[in-house]
Amino acid sequence: MKAVKGFKLRTLLGEHIIVADGPSQINFNKIVMLNETAAFIWQKLVDFGECSLKDLTDAILEEYEVDEPTASQSVASTIDQWKQIGLVED
Repeated sequence: MKAVKGFKLRTLLGEHIIVADGPSQINFNKIVMLNETAAFIWQKLVDFGECSLKDLTDAILEEYEVDEPTASQSVASTIDQWKQIGLVED
């Protein structure tokens, strides 16, 4: 999976948001607010270019003190939500 081109992670007044960047995303009329962990997942998704849920889960396990089932569920849930709104594609 990979992040759809044309979206950028921004931090505004201490809040992490994903916004459309450029005319190719002109129909995207939402700003997606992220917590710290979701912002980390987005940044890893962008950094990796293409990756699996396991790659993202492993990154969470390296960065945060969390068990594998919790990390895996968090990553899967976040990615599913992003797929539904068109931020991530297979």
